[in-house]
Amino acid sequence: MKRPMFLVCCTFILCNFLHAQDLFSYLASYQQVAYYGFADSAGNTKTGGKYNLIMRPVEGICKVWAGQRSGYDYNGIKNGYCFTDGRELVPPQFDRAEDFSDGLALVANGDYSRGYKYGFINKQGLFQIPLKYAKGKSFSQGLAAVSVDDKQWQYIDKGGAVKIAGPFLDAEMFSEGLACVSIPYDMGNGVKSFKRGYIDLTGNMVIEPEYIHGTAFKDGFAIVTVSGTASNAYRSYQILIDRKGKHITSQDFVSIQPGYEGVWAVKTRGTAGLNKEKDEWGIIDNKGTLYPPRFPQQPMVREGLIAFEKDSLWGFMDKQGKTVIKPVYKRANGFMEGLAVYKHLTNYGVLLIRKVKW
Repeated sequence: MKRPMFLVCCTFILCNFLHAQDLFSYLASYQQVAYYGFADSAGNTKTGGKYNLIMRPVEGICKVWAGQRSGYDYNGIKNGYCFTDGRELVPPQFDRAEDFSDGLALVANGDYSRGYKYGFINKQGLFQIPLKYAKGKSFSQGLAAVSVDDKQWQYIDKGGAVKIAGPFLDAEMFSEGLACVSIPYDMGNGVKSFKRGYIDLTGNMVIEPEYIHGTAFKDGFAIVTVSGTASNAYRSYQILIDRKGKHITSQDFVSIQPGYEGVWAVKTRGTAGLNKEKDEWGIIDNKGTLYPPRFPQQPMVREGLIAFEKDSLWGFMDKQGKTVIKPVYKRANGFMEGLAVYKHLTNYGVLLIRKVKW
């Protein structure tokens, strides 16, 4: 009973998420291998099942897998692309592939022992930049980070011309006009390391490299990790910064999770990584203000409501901390398009509830 209910709910969520008449349909399973195709909103099959996996559409194009012969066969998998009506753009032929981004998709051929060669294809399924890089990341805001030798990174435009020479030890995608890059750092006594900062679209360093990690900017903010000092036993911690590099949070948090709707889940006590017994979570706003409630597990923020745990039960509160759905569920996730998945005490299937208008 549990598995059918779970599959029904997942399909329902997918239908709402796609915003389209077309949806993915499970067609057959042979020798522990699933095959997927497309069906219309009435469930009528439009194309035969020929892919092992169909990913959600990005820029109107789905990444697909094919070539898996058994449940334990991953060596034969190839990546390709198709449209949401089932038309194939590129037959599965790449060993690695990313979703389309900024009109191009990063693809690669090779293997782990010999290495890979990366390039970019366009929406006509043709190579716009040939397979020639040792590493690469997707295009964003007209630029992509690539590495010729797997050691030094630079940024190219959609014609393959180098626009920001670097060189950087690592480089991330641009977001809101900024990208996190790594530069060498001499710690003394012959010890080499790196620090991360942010450059703009012209290559100028606008946030000085002083962090050991940094996320992409979202809604004007990024999460950065600061190396610890002797005063805190050399433990690293995370802070929130704005696009000018200003520290938004004055308190040093164990971790900060990506923000939604101006609310960020922060771990105030415990260790980095998975939830532990003594972990303590809270929430902050875009000004860095820490709200009073504390939670044993990470609260989930979506659509104006926050899923939280209290006394081993989950409920929902608003951004002001007022409980709007009492904690009566064994587990709950954040809302998505007015729906939230929860697990009830007396029913261990996965069900759906509709958000109440308050």
